[in-house]
Amino acid sequence: MVTLEERITSALKGAYDTLSEIIPQELKTDKDIMTNGDLEVGEYLKKVVLGWTERVKVVTEEFPMGERNFVGGDEQLYVCIDDIDGTDNYARGNGMLQYASLIVVFQKREMNEYYFDDIIAAGCVEHSSGKIFYSEKGMGRVKVLDCEKLEGVELTLPQKGKKPVIITDIVSASAKLIALLKEVAWLKDFGASATSYCHVGIKLFDAYVSDNKKGHELGLLYMFCTENGLTMCSIRGLAFKYITYDFNLTCYKVVAGDPNVCEEVVRMLRRNNF
Repeated sequence: MVTLEERITSALKGAYDTLSEIIPQELKTDKDIMTNGDLEVGEYLKKVVLGWTERVKVVTEEFPMGERNFVGGDEQLYVCIDDIDGTDNYARGNGMLQYASLIVVFQKREMNEYYFDDIIAAGCVEHSSGKIFYSEKGMGRVKVLDCEKLEGVELTLPQKGKKPVIITDIVSASAKLIALLKEVAWLKDFGASATSYCHVGIKLFDAYVSDNKKGHELGLLYMFCTENGLTMCSIRGLAFKYITYDFNLTCYKVVAGDPNVCEEVVRMLRRNNF
């Protein structure tokens, strides 16, 4: 029997192969960039997941209300796909900047809404490095695979510096949040949230913080944090385990990563009435 890990990593490998054959091409305006890479990779991943044997509902940016491989009743699996996270990097970076494709899988509950704690697996392929990051409920770690061979990669993490490194989305985060974080950490922005989640999830960087985050790819961060002994909570300190998931919501407030760093960030934000 093919495992969920094998199915997800195989699909992400296919996305990597599909995208490597596509030349980025801007199809819409400069403000609303969409590429043929988004469209083809999204269609490929959706088709693969709808071919699974379970009753599946798939949501993507192009199909936010979802598509099903069944008629009548409820889905067994709810699958969220972000075909290219970091589209701007993909379209303008000439392969120099980071961008990724990801799959997040939820187990169906009796109720119609999903919580972050319903996530059972998540995987991401970072196209610029050719690595796949994967974890599932109960695994207790984040696996890193070489995309070409689908074999495990051993990573040597550097020593931590005197000041924590926090990843954020500088463009969308509020000026007040950026100013406060600069007081306690080095700030970095990859321009691709999924890449940030992978690197925080494997403990390469200390934390990820945002006060204005889309739900699309956020389940990836939750899965990686939960399985690798990290924290993920709201800016007010509420664990994401108790927060409902909405693919289309665009204003999640997130503190995730090293528990000690997250605790200090939440404490600092509270002191400053954030």
